[in-house]
Amino acid sequence: MTEKPPIFRGVINQFPRAMEAIAKVSLFGANKYNNGDIRFDHSKSPHHIDSELRHAISIAKGEEYDEESGEPHRAHKAWRACADLELWLIKKENEI
Repeated sequence: MTEKPPIFRGVINQFPRAMEAIAKVSLFGANKYNNGDIRFDHSKSPHHIDSELRHAISIAKGEEYDEESGEPHRAHKAWRACADLELWLIKKENEI
């Protein structure tokens, strides 16, 4: 694929509520684990698939919101899926 992907039109504009929910989870994590620094620290909590599945299990049990953050489990799950994908893509870039 040589065409640049439409990040705003293709993702953010299609899922604005989801992106905002993920950003809230990101801010919560930054405040809890990284002294408010919003940048993704790749060295912290590398177990994204395990955490994503933990949130999926909570959803399956009928729990809508994470008790600690107050944010939806689905937003936590989505953040973890994004983190896992980001790290995988970085790994693939480094293999080239």
